[in-house]
This record gives sequence, C-alpha cells and structure tokens, in this order.
Amino acid sequence: MKTILTLGIKLLFSFVLTTLLFVSCKKDEKETQIESIPGFSVNTSIAKLIESGSNITTESVVWGFINAAGSSQNAPNMVWLQDDQSGLALKIEETALTNFKEGSLVFIRAKGLSIKKEGSFWTMGIAEGNTLRALNSKDVETHIGLGAKNQKVTTQEFSVAQLDVAHQQMLVKVKDVEVTSEYLNGTYGPSGNELEKEVILQDCSGSEITLITNKNADLATVNILAGRGDLTGVFSMNNGRKELRLIHKTDADGLTAVRCAGSGDITLTRAINGIIAQGAGATIPAGTEIKVVNISSSISETGGGITVQDASGGIFISGVTTASYPLGAALIINVGGKQTALVNGRFTITGVTSANIQNAGTYQYPAKIVTVNNMITDNTNQTLVQLNNLQVLLYDSFTNEKVYRLRDNSGRINLNVVNASGINLTEGTASVTGYFITKNGEPQFLIRKQDDVIYGGTAPNKDPDFIVETFETASVKGQYPLGNVTAPSGVWIFDQVLVYGLEPKDWRPMSPRMVGINNRDAAIPGPGFIQSRFDINGLKRIRVEFVSHNDPLDIGPVFRVEVQISTNNGTTWTSLGTKDTGKSQIETADFSPNIAASEKVLVKIINRSPQPPGVTTQLFRGNRVNLLKVTLEQK
Repeated sequence: MKTILTLGIKLLFSFVLTTLLFVSCKKDEKETQIESIPGFSVNTSIAKLIESGSNITTESVVWGFINAAGSSQNAPNMVWLQDDQSGLALKIEETALTNFKEGSLVFIRAKGLSIKKEGSFWTMGIAEGNTLRALNSKDVETHIGLGAKNQKVTTQEFSVAQLDVAHQQMLVKVKDVEVTSEYLNGTYGPSGNELEKEVILQDCSGSEITLITNKNADLATVNILAGRGDLTGVFSMNNGRKELRLIHKTDADGLTAVRCAGSGDITLTRAINGIIAQGAGATIPAGTEIKVVNISSSISETGGGITVQDASGGIFISGVTTASYPLGAALIINVGGKQTALVNGRFTITGVTSANIQNAGTYQYPAKIVTVNNMITDNTNQTLVQLNNLQVLLYDSFTNEKVYRLRDNSGRINLNVVNASGINLTEGTASVTGYFITKNGEPQFLIRKQDDVIYGGTAPNKDPDFIVETFETASVKGQYPLGNVTAPSGVWIFDQVLVYGLEPKDWRPMSPRMVGINNRDAAIPGPGFIQSRFDINGLKRIRVEFVSHNDPLDIGPVFRVEVQISTNNGTTWTSLGTKDTGKSQIETADFSPNIAASEKVLVKIINRSPQPPGVTTQLFRGNRVNLLKVTLEQK
C-alpha cells in the first residue's frame, strides 16, 4: 500500500511539474525575454506603472526598448520606450542622452519619479511643481540602467480602428491608409499648436488618424505621397484623437498604391525623378515603364501635351493631348527608347504616341499643400500643389490672356489664364490648386479648371513692393473743392474730386468722382485730379483703373485719364501719357516709368475727358470719371 501511495505521489508531482513547465514555456513564447542587469530587478510593467498614479513611491522597476529619439520631432530631451504591452516618454537632458539610442534596452528604477500626461504622451520625469523636468546626469545614474544595444524593436501592425489607448507610445505600422485630398502636405496649428503640422490620414472605411510633425523637426520636409499604403511611427492619443509621429524619413515611402477613390490596377512608380536625373538629351533605357496620373487639362496645356506625375515627381509628355487622356487618368506609359528634352525650359519626354500609353482607370491625386517659396525651391516642378491664403491680383490683360499675380507671405508667382478657357477670376484672397512650370526661365503657375480657385482664407501681409488703393475704406469727402483724403495707402490731395458712399450714380460706393473740363462753373472748372502726398520708393509701374460716371448727363463719348509723376517733390511734373475709354467701359491706364528705388516719386491722376464735339452748351461738370483702383509697383 505504501509503495502504491509513493508511486501516486511521484506521478502527481511529475504531472504538476510538466504542467508548470508547459505553462512557463507557453508564456515565454508571448513575452520578450529580457536579460536583467544588477540592481534592476523588473517587478512591474509600463502599463501598470502608468495606472498606479503620478508620483511613484514604491520600489518599481520596468524595462523598455527605445523605439524613437525625440530629435526626429524636435524634442531633443525626449526618448520613447516600450515593453511588450505599452510605451512611455522619458525626459532626459540633452547632455545626458549620449547612450540613449534607438534599439537600446533601458531599465528604470521609478521610485521618486513622476508620470503625467503632457500633450499627447504619458511622460516620466522629475516632478517640479506642476511640471516635469528632464533627468540630469546624476538622476540618470540613480534611476536608469542600460542593457543591450542595437536590439530590434518589435513593430506591431494595426488598422486605424484597432489602435486604442493600450498602444500609446508604441512603434506601430498603420495599415492601408491614404492622405485626405485637402491635407496632403498638412497644415500648421489647426489644433492650437502653431509648431505642429497635421496631416489627416484615413483608411477606405473612413477611420482617421492624424500624422503629427513638429515644424522645426528633422522630418518637417518629408514628402508625403498621395497614394495608399502603410505608415510606421510612434502612436499616441490626445483627447480621443489618434496620432502618429514618423521616426525616419523613409517611414512614409509606402503610400504608392491606388487610392480608395481610384479605379484600375495601378501602383504609382517612383521613376520620374530618375529619368530627370539623366538630364536633357538622354535616351531612356529600353523597357522603362512609368505608372502615372495626368494632372493637366486642355486649359493648362493649351499647346497640347500632358503633364503627369508619379510618386517621385512630375514631367511633361509631348505629342499627346488631354482629349485622349483627361485630367485624373491613371496611365501606364512605355517610355523606353524615348528622348528627354528641355522644351521652353520644361523637362519633357518626346516621341511618346498613343501606342505607348495604356489607360488604367482613374487616380484621385491630392494636391500637396505648399507655400509659394517652398513650391519653387523644394523640387515640386510639374507636380500637383495647393497654395493657401493667397492674394490674387490682376497684373496684366492682353487680347488672348490675363496674367494674375499670386502672392502669399513667402513669395509670388504669375498665373496665366487664356481668355478662351472661360475661367473668370476675381481679385481677393483664395486657395489655388494646380502645378507650376519653369517656362523660359520664369516660374509660372497653371490651373486646370474653374474650381481650382476657391475664395477665402487669411489675406497675406501687405506687399512691400505694391501699393493697391481702391479708396473703399478712405475718409469721406462729400464736396468737390480742394481737400485731403486719408486712405490705407496714405494721404491724397483731392482737387475737384469727391468720394463718398451715397451717390447711386457712382460706379460703386466710394469710387472717387473726378470733374471733367468745363467752362460753366467758375468755382469748379475742372479738370479734377488726385495727387499722392506720400513718397513712393521708385516706380516700376502704375496702373489706374477707371470708368465713366454712371450718369446720363456724362455723355462722352470720350473719357480720358492722364497720369503724371514728379521726382522733385512736385516742383515739376512729367506726363506718362493718357488713356481713353467709352461710356460705361472699364479701362486701365498702364505705364512703366521704371524709376529707381533711390528716387522718391509723387503721382498725379487727372481727368482729361474732353467736352463732347458739336455740343454748344458745355456740360456743367464736364465728362466725369470714377476711379476704381490705383496700383503702384515700386522698383
């Protein structure tokens, strides 16, 4: 009996031991095995440490691999680390960060440290009042132990919907997302932090995550591609919003698959920049194929050809038309054996025919949001961009086209619109989508359709080179005799000119009304004129927009304006010339005196409208003129 009992106990012990070993082995397969270091016996996890509260008073030791250094996000005193289940941001003075590299194993003796939510991150540091300060070198010696280096940090893959608070501060790969069309290159400060650029990403079901980049970070200039794919970065949540921060410049390279709203089976190539790098006059190697989207229309390419782009850049294809390949067409083009050339300064592939092009559906390519300066300097030539908060100004008007000047706070560029296109633009503040080319050495912006221009936004700062005056907000002068009028541009002399908002026969309210030549009123004989009382620093060009006064008594038929300038404070005046118009026809007197910036200039605008021929009784106020706008371009 005793023998049987002993045997039973041995069998039971063997079963229990086997079970424990099995459970132990099973657990080891799920958890990362960490080789501890002396003095740092791990007894808790990062997630439990965060749950325990802000000030850590118990002996608590955690481990984590550094998954990112803060320098990538302009946070030089910060590192992020993670264990198997969660992550944490650790504040360390920059001078003490030498050994804290990506892939390093770190042990933290947390007693005496504090954890609090700072912005998007659960952050650990030394409590000082209501803030956390970074650990200095002495603090590092007390609280930090360093283990193995150059370890591979696990990157877990998730859909946007799967990510939640449990994954904060962890390195993740977000699957199958694309940039929303209106935020391709991001905007600064929509959530109140002007230093953070936000790019909205979403998957095909509409779940959103926001890509965050600090304005001054190493990654601020990363080009976000317009396709769909995977992104890798550190995940966080801020007030319920899911956020991602890139770690390396290559983390966003995967967005090259067809977008959710596209059709056909096409993944954009990254070949165009390589073709451009060969230079003009090269023969493209046989078998070269580019998968692209057409970003042009017959309005932007009036002379034929199409502008296309892939995930690396844009290029002009001559010899084909947008009639066959419309705006937004996804195209597979065999360019092997074709030649590269500079055509009017544009990098071009020549020799392509319809036999070389395969239609592959459509591709909704969102515009990259840029400033004028960044657009010109950041190699976005012949790629789709969006310019926000622009001043749109009519600069020139010709028989076949109009030239508008687009300006933001970083620079300006001309937009040419062919009159036959049917596109009508008005002056004001707007966002404009299109692409820029360098034509014969001059940057030029092209739009494809009317709704490429959307009005609204924040007007840029005053252009130091332009004075644009409409007098719409000037002081009121309700009588003709000599007097001063204060306008945004400065003080003007108004002689036999009035300006106020109550006369329905003026072309518009607050458009200065200038008396014409007459002999019927000795007090107001004309001609009326306005003259600047402020100095203009040189004068490259002056444009005066005017129209006849909208009163049947002002019969014309000729309404004439003269422009004079003085470079000696009004002692003498030089006429630049006159401009005529007919009844109710808006006209512009346009002159380019090209006076150097070192000279101070005054301008005078005079109503030289003659009395109507064959009329024996002269008009009481002559043929009156309304001024609509004066534009002064300083040298």
